[in-house]
Amino acid sequence: MPPIMIQTVLILDDQPHARAWLRTAVEASFPHAQMHETASLAAAREALLSTPFNLFLCDLGLPDGNGLDLLMDPSLRHKDMITVVSTIHDEDEYLFPALRFGIQGYILKDHPTEEIAAMLERAVSGDPPVSPAIARKLLQFFHHQGQNKPEIPLSKREEDVLRIVSKGYTTAEAAGLLDISQHTAREYLKSCYRKLEVSSRSEATLAAIRLGLTKA
Repeated sequence: MPPIMIQTVLILDDQPHARAWLRTAVEASFPHAQMHETASLAAAREALLSTPFNLFLCDLGLPDGNGLDLLMDPSLRHKDMITVVSTIHDEDEYLFPALRFGIQGYILKDHPTEEIAAMLERAVSGDPPVSPAIARKLLQFFHHQGQNKPEIPLSKREEDVLRIVSKGYTTAEAAGLLDISQHTAREYLKSCYRKLEVSSRSEATLAAIRLGLTKA
């Protein structure tokens, strides 16, 4: 598959110095690309709905929400758009849901600009850029997965709902796929939250990954 031609780039980060850092890296790798910068989840959502970007650099911790909310929304996934997370967060509750939602790279904000530029070029060529600390965390995770088989405390229907919403579908869409009412789907999801002791969609997705539900 030939590399994607990068013509339009969206940078989402609420910190001006971080946007400048990413802008410099993008300019070094794709000097002719048009760049659009946003500092909030709402502005990024509006931009994604109006413009078919080739490259999306997404921060996660934002003043008006979590960048994962954008990654999990199927309506914002443009065909051939490369999405790379650039963040300070290496915690499991950020990393694994982001990977589940189909990103093409996960970069921590501790690299020099020239390294970021090289990582972005690799992403376009189909080689997902991953910071070394993230690579180590992934190896540890799958090592433990192979050693421990977690018990699944959910009913079959609860598993079905959790599996579907962990793929980015809404509760209403899960209800339609399972041929149940939206109220019933919401109740199943609430029960999942209670049993798994989670309080957000991203935490529930991480739990689904750990339980092996996303493989089905």
